[in-house]
Amino acid sequence: MRATRKSKSNAADVVPGDMLVLAEGDNIPADARVVEEYGLRANHANLTGEAVPIRKVAEASLRED
Repeated sequence: MRATRKSKSNAADVVPGDMLVLAEGDNIPADARVVEEYGLRANHANLTGEAVPIRKVAEASLRED
């Protein structure tokens, strides 16, 4: 088991397997899987143009393919 420590990272340094601890107003630099949340909402306006924040949950998503 790896030791856990918090540190600030540049988006370019985030790799698969990294755990991100987010606070209100933080930008998410990469695709991420939510493993624990409390009222998490993400603003996708720069991607989709939708101005309303979207609720994110920690439940597993199932894909047909």
